[in-house]
Amino acid sequence: MATLLTAMPHATVPTPSAKNEAPAQDLMRTVEIDSVPLTFDITTVPDPPTVSFADDVESLFTEWYSSTKLVVMGRGIPIHHWISFT
Repeated sequence: MATLLTAMPHATVPTPSAKNEAPAQDLMRTVEIDSVPLTFDITTVPDPPTVSFADDVESLFTEWYSSTKLVVMGRGIPIHHWISFT
């Protein structure tokens, strides 16, 4: 015996929450870091941290090319690329 399924009059179709919606195209940016494109939603980028290298200039050279002080989409952003994220 076949079962007939009908929609209930009070059922609604769930709409995506704000968390699940794709960001608007005008909020998306792509930056190339070490020849690898990184596409991100600009609203998810934190402010770059305030950092001083006055007492440790050697660390500036290290952080300039490889840093985890600013992380976007799970990737550490070297200091010389920070301007692309502000």
